[in-house]
Amino acid sequence: VGLVLEGIRDSDNIRRVAAKALRCGKVIVVLKIGRSEKGKESVLAHTSALAGSDDVQDAFFKRYGWIRVGDLDQLLTTLTAFLCGRLPKGRRLAVVGFSGGTTSLSADLCEEMKLALPSLSEQTAAALRAELRGFLSAKNPLDLGGPNPRWVESVQRCIGLLGESGLFDMAVLVSARGDESYVPVLAAAAKAAYEKDLAFAHVLSVSGPVAESLKNKAREINVPLLQDIRRGFQSIRHLVEYGELKNRSRLREAVPERRST
Repeated sequence: VGLVLEGIRDSDNIRRVAAKALRCGKVIVVLKIGRSEKGKESVLAHTSALAGSDDVQDAFFKRYGWIRVGDLDQLLTTLTAFLCGRLPKGRRLAVVGFSGGTTSLSADLCEEMKLALPSLSEQTAAALRAELRGFLSAKNPLDLGGPNPRWVESVQRCIGLLGESGLFDMAVLVSARGDESYVPVLAAAAKAAYEKDLAFAHVLSVSGPVAESLKNKAREINVPLLQDIRRGFQSIRHLVEYGELKNRSRLREAVPERRST
């Protein structure tokens, strides 16, 4: 559910709905408007609803697993991630890209968003070096060095090796643009990730036109195609955090309450 929220008129009812959504695994992504004083005035003038305390509402969202975003682009990108993406089992990412710039920026964003980038074991690094061109390094994030005649099989083989290591919960493919040449690359990367039971997403490093063939392939194989590198990794963080919340909820349900005698 994607929700643009101006104000809450019936707090008891919304708590009931929020608890039911969490039990049912129904994700709610919320854009709360009216955070600032001027914004609250605007909401009141527009809807006659009180916007309420932002801190109280934020605590409510966190309690019930509502995913809060800051603008409409984030709302749409996060919804895309949840519509297509699998929930990762943890926050350990393997990031694969085609330039040192985008992989380095990915590393910065992962650190900012507290997404883990585990270092490779020597065994996995050695296996990857056999697949890489000589000027490239076997590390995470992994730079494959741009298009080359073997890039489809190289992507598939490298993500497969990363998946076999047991070090990761999710593979993320980062590319510079959404043109038709990436269609076979996306298909190969997703196939390798899913075969190794990894969650998977394709992040485009900038916003811009995306080839219809690439969008169609992403829909066909159920892969989230996330535009803009910051929004893409924010959406992945939301997937991770919601997965952690669901795991905590399952643990609470599995442990019976102690009764006093």
